[in-house]
Amino acid sequence: MPRSMIVMCTLLVVFLVGAALKYAGQAIQRNDQRALAQYDKHQMELLSQNCGANGTLMQDPLGGEFSCVWTNPDGTSLIVPTPSYPFLETLALK
Repeated sequence: MPRSMIVMCTLLVVFLVGAALKYAGQAIQRNDQRALAQYDKHQMELLSQNCGANGTLMQDPLGGEFSCVWTNPDGTSLIVPTPSYPFLETLALK
């Protein structure tokens, strides 16, 4: 077999392996993004339980901290910081 044919076959194999690795990496990234979005949604649902039926869970866009907001009929609001891990903080207080 001529040397140029061996080089061409080697380059083709390297190209195909690289393409397969890139595709696998993209699939893993999509799965990770989906899993992280589900985790964030679940965490928001758990944290919103601290606000009760009348409160609203809000997130500070700059700090990322969560707070419960209650608004009175006259327009005044009460904002209380919500712990990120309420169960762990409850255990720490015991």
